[in-house]
Amino acid sequence: ARQYLPDCYRRLTNVFSDNHAFPKLLHKTYGYRPELFRVLKSPVDASFSVPAVRKPQGRKVLWAGRLDRQKRPDLLLAVAQALPDVEFHVYGDAMLDYKTGVVDSLRQLKNVRMKGGFDGVESLPFTEFPVFFYTSQWDGTPTMVIAAALASIPIVASRVGGVGDIVTEERGYPVAEIENVALYVDRIEEALDSPAQAEAKAAAAREYVKSEHSDLAFAQALAAVPGYMSPLADAQQGSSGGVESCVV
Repeated sequence: ARQYLPDCYRRLTNVFSDNHAFPKLLHKTYGYRPELFRVLKSPVDASFSVPAVRKPQGRKVLWAGRLDRQKRPDLLLAVAQALPDVEFHVYGDAMLDYKTGVVDSLRQLKNVRMKGGFDGVESLPFTEFPVFFYTSQWDGTPTMVIAAALASIPIVASRVGGVGDIVTEERGYPVAEIENVALYVDRIEEALDSPAQAEAKAAAAREYVKSEHSDLAFAQALAAVPGYMSPLADAQQGSSGGVESCVV
């Protein structure tokens, strides 16, 4: 968007974003008119919507993602050092472009378990943990957070990009000051010390994602854009109340 939008925005009627934060950033930074943008939330795999029985145990935290600069494992390291009585299970491969010193430091902590790579979000043991911890520096709407919400695990996350659409005070534990280690520590302790409240927030996050990231919501969002749907789809929507096909 930063590289190409300046050359073509005058010829566009709509620009889609998968979250609310990025259009606001572009408007604030470059002055694009707000009405140019529409939020189109990506639909999720229906198989993720099947609820699993949660069996969280102990003071444990799950972290998963690429161990690279964007995902801020240095914040994970600082938080783990500040919470020696909490066990952190870390899933993900170390990327070549990241400082190996942080990964080595994580391996040396007694309260950190380095689990290595994982085979997609569906393979992560969300049901076994009281808290999912997400520390990205920037993002769109990450599949990881969507999957965590659908798994009904309480989420402590940096409020960046589309994360803030899902993880609100009502649906989790967002951290706006993403460099503030003490805030992450406080939010993790809050979730661990009040499990009933945390699980209620997680349930609300799940319902939000099921509704806002459904196939129906996606189709309705496209149908609301003047001139975007094909004539066939418009006719089918009028006759059946649903959208059968669309031009994307």
